[in-house]
Formats: sequence, C-alpha cells, structure tokens
Amino acid sequence: MQTTSAVETWRRSGESQEGVKRSGLRGKLDSVKAVALARLHAFQRKVSDRRVIVRSGARTGVSRVQGFMRTRPMIFAGVAAGAGLGLGLIGRLAQRRRNERRTLPDLVIIEMTW
Repeated sequence: MQTTSAVETWRRSGESQEGVKRSGLRGKLDSVKAVALARLHAFQRKVSDRRVIVRSGARTGVSRVQGFMRTRPMIFAGVAAGAGLGLGLIGRLAQRRRNERRTLPDLVIIEMTW
C-alpha cells in the first residue's frame, strides 16, 4: 500500500514545486532521482564557472601576446624568418633524399661466365 505526502521537490530549472512523496520502492527511486539531479545541477554550475575562468585566462594571454607584437614587431619578424628558413632547409633535405633513392637501380643483374 502506498501512502502519499506533499514534499518540496526540485524541477530542472531550480524552481520548487509541490510534489507527491511515495513510500516503498517507488519512493526510494524518486528520492534517488532527486539527489542525482541536484548533484548534476551542482556539477553543471561548477563546469560553467570553470569555463568562464578558462576563457578569461585565454583572452588575457592572447591580448598579452598581441600587445607584445605591437610593441616589438621586429622580434616576431625574426622568429618568422627563422622558422621559414628552417622549414626551407628541411624541405630541401627531404627532396634530396627522395631524389637519391630514385637513382638507385631497382634490379641488378650479375653475369657469370665459366
């Protein structure tokens, strides 16, 4: 036999409403569901707060780099030139190795006479 009583439950939006509390297995399942939803909402709030913190930290890091680029553009020009030179040399070496492999014969025939 199930008995009912009015208790305060929480909906997804966080607003309270009057609900019916059941006894027995159904009541236990309802209470577990309410606890799980409360924990889920608390976790979602923590995640959204941390997301805001990470975004603001990333924005300040980007603005710091942009400000540094504006005040000292020659440093970044030198870094870009050095990176271009390094990539060019690596590409040249890779091309040379590929061409050297092509010059090796695929088939070698050795003749012997008695």
